Amino acid sequence: MAKLPARLRLPTLKLKELEAMAIRLALERNFWSLAEAAEELGISRWALMRRMRSLGLRSPRAVRRPSMKTDGTEGSEP
Repeated sequence: MAKLPARLRLPTLKLKELEAMAIRLALERNFWSLAEAAEELGISRWALMRRMRSLGLRSPRAVRRPSMKTDGTEGSEP
């Protein structure tokens, strides 16, 4: 098989990279709603969560922020 010129070659992606891209795009299109993204992808919500965990994808909402004290300062020290 003849090699294509460099300008016509597409980047090679692994299956896990393609799966992660598809999941991330579906989540972003659905504002990170797991139920809606799973429906779009044709899988259950639980399957989507398992795949996200195995691919290391986390919702931006899942990022923990430092707790605020009642006086407006950060942290948990007294």
